[in-house]
Amino acid sequence: DATLSASQLRVQTAAGGASLANAGNAVAKVAADVTGGAFSLASNRALNVDAVTTPISLLAGSTTGISTRGQAISVTTTGSTSDIALAANLVSGGADINVTAGGALAQGAGNLTAGAGTVRLGAGNGVNQAGSGTVQAASLLVEAGGDSALLNAGNTVNTVAASTGGAFSYRNAGNLEVGSVSRAAGAPVAGIALA
Repeated sequence: DATLSASQLRVQTAAGGASLANAGNAVAKVAADVTGGAFSLASNRALNVDAVTTPISLLAGSTTGISTRGQAISVTTTGSTSDIALAANLVSGGADINVTAGGALAQGAGNLTAGAGTVRLGAGNGVNQAGSGTVQAASLLVEAGGDSALLNAGNTVNTVAASTGGAFSYRNAGNLEVGSVSRAAGAPVAGIALA
């Protein structure tokens, strides 16, 4: 399969999804606006979800964050130094959002908005809210190799579950159940498990 290598990648579709899930991809920054399907991206280097502007006349414009309309979003990096930074929003229109970093996952200013869907955050190291971004979803699953803290006051989920290799801290704006949350594949995670 062909691989992508780009310092910046801007994806726009009008009638279909975009699956760029080859683990050999090397993308440093991504933004996508996808209509009519799901979006998935894999990268073997550190990745920033942010704004991307293209000056080419046919495709001129700017896209910020990743959005779909009722379809899943999946972003993955591989390798222990392949961190993910969420500087812009990921909005799925009610579908699941899956973000997995080979290194650390830092939620900056980007909100994760899944509506009735599930947000799944994974990292070889920690998952942390390092900026003002919040998680808004029916359920949240955090699986991380290190200490993880999602403490922004605007987080709003109904059910949370976590399995981490260190401490886990979470703050929610409303009622919260510590319960069982399904993985994208495999057995669900129940409750909070700390190594």
